[in-house]
Amino acid sequence: MGFKPNEFFLGLVDFIAILLPGALLTGILLAVDKFHAGWYSPGATATPLFQLAQDEKTVTVFWVGFVFTSFGLGYFLSSIASGLDVLFNRIREELFPYERQLFKRFVKQENKIDIGENYEGPKIEIENGKEIMVLNHAGQFIKNEKTTFNCFCKMFINNSIRRFSISFFNLNPR
Repeated sequence: MGFKPNEFFLGLVDFIAILLPGALLTGILLAVDKFHAGWYSPGATATPLFQLAQDEKTVTVFWVGFVFTSFGLGYFLSSIASGLDVLFNRIREELFPYERQLFKRFVKQENKIDIGENYEGPKIEIENGKEIMVLNHAGQFIKNEKTTFNCFCKMFINNSIRRFSISFFNLNPR
């Protein structure tokens, strides 16, 4: 059997994205189990789960259970986190859109035309000493001055929440 880098990479990704958060959550749950006396009734023989790791007879069962529980909880946490990507993309699009998204909003505001998502970027032409952004959309040419677009971008990013996020996260505004 030869070494395959892609299998090692998937193992590393699985470890970081699934097993590590699962192990942390399992450890937290074991700590809660250790210090929460209300789980056990006074006459019961049940003991906290962490004590299984200290007994020679049950140490293997404890660690096998710990690994499987870590994987299960980590997979659950990973599924929740991957579902948050859609929410993050919407928030990022509103707070700090890419230049392509800003141009789409600019054309919609200035020319009252929705150009959709799949459009070829604007071409820069010089007319009368001014830079003009020209977009060919459905056979019609949409022309706007580049300085007007730059002013639109500055006004859009000049929102206090956007300025805070740019400075806090050290983002490059363009």
